[in-house]
Amino acid sequence: MKTNPRTIVLGCSSFWTGVDVAGDALTTIVIVKLPFPMPNEPLIKAQIDLIEKAKRNSFVDYMYPKMMIKLKQGFGRLNRSVKCQVAVIILDSRMRTKRYGKAVLKSLPKCKYSEKLEDIVRILPV
Repeated sequence: MKTNPRTIVLGCSSFWTGVDVAGDALTTIVIVKLPFPMPNEPLIKAQIDLIEKAKRNSFVDYMYPKMMIKLKQGFGRLNRSVKCQVAVIILDSRMRTKRYGKAVLKSLPKCKYSEKLEDIVRILPV
């Protein structure tokens, strides 16, 4: 990535824990889906079952907070200094269609955002 600025990296959950690229080697991140835990993984399923057995809301008490921690960590890795300026594009429609979408935006570091494609195209690096 450092030697070829046109490199494209595709990742999954490993992105949130393994990326550490400083400077202008990383300019654009596209997030297809918000990083919610996988509810069908045995450990997560067991934790969700315990929460629901206690008559609590597993989304509010577990899924949403876990997703927000990962998303904030991802933003923190991308914008570590004034020299690190990254365009982050979140394609997940839940940002617009679910009540928690606005709360997600408010929780992220202060930045410009837009839902208009023409605005996004103007800020992307050439």
